[in-house]
Amino acid sequence: MKLKKIVIIATFALVNLSHIQQTNGISKEKRKGEVASTDNVENTRVVTKSFRFDTNSFIYCDQNYIEKFAILLEDYPDISIKLTGHCTNTEYNQNPSLSKLRVRNIANLICLMGFEKNKVEVEDLKNTQPIEATGNDIINQRVELILVD
Repeated sequence: MKLKKIVIIATFALVNLSHIQQTNGISKEKRKGEVASTDNVENTRVVTKSFRFDTNSFIYCDQNYIEKFAILLEDYPDISIKLTGHCTNTEYNQNPSLSKLRVRNIANLICLMGFEKNKVEVEDLKNTQPIEATGNDIINQRVELILVD
């Protein structure tokens, strides 16, 4: 099973890199943070992707990317995912439920593409885990996807 998990991570990283190259509106420096990263592979917890959002928006427009991911997951029936919603400090002050809307939107899109709803966990982290120190950078407008066993 460990080999399958490593394969899905590598495959997802390749898909992720092509997606990053096609992303508009985010500088190359910010895109570097999107590259798939592993975190505690021994315990099968791997952060694979951050879905980025426009300011004050919970609409994710790259349905094609979500479709590719859902198709990829079909080959790994034992995999579950955890989605965590995030926002900037400014967004949180204007709309405290924005990160919850983002994470629910991504979860719904993945399930619409055929991934089993009972294998999706969502968590709203609001503005509590910024990637960038001030908490007001576009890189914090995200939903992270974590593969779990």
